[in-house]
Amino acid sequence: MRHKRIIIWGYKLDTGHTHAYIHYGFYIGAMALGIETHWIDSRDNFDPALFNDALVITEQYGTKGMPLSSSSTYFIHYLGNRSDNVENPNGAAQYLGKVGRFLDFRYNGYGWTDKNYDYVIDKTKALKISEGSRFEKGINGYDLFYSIFATDILPSEINLTDAYAPRQRTSFFAGTIRSDNEYLFDPFKKALAENNIEFVHNCPFKNPLSPQEIKKRISESYLVADLRGEVWQRGGYIPCRTLKNISYGHLGVTNSWAVRDMFGEDVAYHEDPYQMVYEGLKKVSNFKLIQRAMLYVKEHHTYVNRVQDIIKVADEYV
Repeated sequence: MRHKRIIIWGYKLDTGHTHAYIHYGFYIGAMALGIETHWIDSRDNFDPALFNDALVITEQYGTKGMPLSSSSTYFIHYLGNRSDNVENPNGAAQYLGKVGRFLDFRYNGYGWTDKNYDYVIDKTKALKISEGSRFEKGINGYDLFYSIFATDILPSEINLTDAYAPRQRTSFFAGTIRSDNEYLFDPFKKALAENNIEFVHNCPFKNPLSPQEIKKRISESYLVADLRGEVWQRGGYIPCRTLKNISYGHLGVTNSWAVRDMFGEDVAYHEDPYQMVYEGLKKVSNFKLIQRAMLYVKEHHTYVNRVQDIIKVADEYV
């Protein structure tokens, strides 16, 4: 690695912010690679010189108090490219001329449209780095890094025998249910109830759980799923939740066509959340299928893979 260390800035697990779980993944991935790694936020006492000659991973809305160094490279998730976003009209201005290099860390899929972004990925320009990441040379003073997230356990922790783990008649969900996705969960819960499966929900903002506790509760569940609304579907988003569920030994159950396209018949898919449950019940004991998906995640979609992607782009694609 060209830089001396990796620094992950902001959103620690005690904040309850969902991005904290992503930072946790980058942290364990970098540590597993034997790299000097620090996870810091504005509450910590630290020498700002630590940011010199560093590779920094962060999220734009949590960068308050983060030192900027002219000798370092910053990967900034959710940097934004919409000038009409009143919350973040020009995120790039925060870094231009103040850091050695920075990259806009964007969702990898087909594109993205929301309050912060409006883009379509041109795959004739965005070079494939790995199964999860792409790089595109920018024209506005910074480059573009497209990537998906990953499971939050290491490759060595993905054990194929976990597919046979004993289950309870529950379906644990550790994520946000709100006005823009609640309509998806009503039919999902109805189908679960028809099959004597209890839906158990924990909101990370109200009650942040450790990654280890979340893994435990998911592992004990009979069937777990990820549900995505219109924005996520349109962007071709691959949820880290599905990758986690699979890596823990579960069948991937999803209403996401992007996940279906990635895994094919090795997941249970239906666009209707109610029918999705019944598709899942058909495959929930197909251990050969589950293990095949587990192997794919183990080889391509851990945070060891994602950290390696970031280092490769920082070192080789300048």
